[in-house]
Amino acid sequence: MLDLKELAEDGEFKKTVLDELEVFAAGSASKDIDLTPFAREYVQAIGTVHDWLRSETDSHLQRWKDTLAHAIEQAEEAGITPADALGVVAITESDVWSEEFYLKPSLYERMEALRKKNNTFERLTACYVASIGREKP
Repeated sequence: MLDLKELAEDGEFKKTVLDELEVFAAGSASKDIDLTPFAREYVQAIGTVHDWLRSETDSHLQRWKDTLAHAIEQAEEAGITPADALGVVAITESDVWSEEFYLKPSLYERMEALRKKNNTFERLTACYVASIGREKP
């Protein structure tokens, strides 16, 4: 809960923001504002960005998976397994290793699990509304 009285007493808190919050809290019995709906709305907005990013990268995702699978296949044909620390290295024009990334078959599973897990953020405010409107005890 956001205590407006405490914010008003803080000499460094912006007056214009405090005025907006007081207008928002005008209809409530207490002068406290429950921040939970705002946090959910913020996380939902981040989820919307993630959803957009997924839609923009989906067309490339299968190509990336195929490229990584081909690299793993070539290594295995050469007798190297991902368990042997198979990796990809980015080399700069001056022959310096700039980045490295280790390839593991579980990489695909992890990628899909994360995509599935974070799929609900876009609907967060519609799914979780239990504390909206609750008064402080």
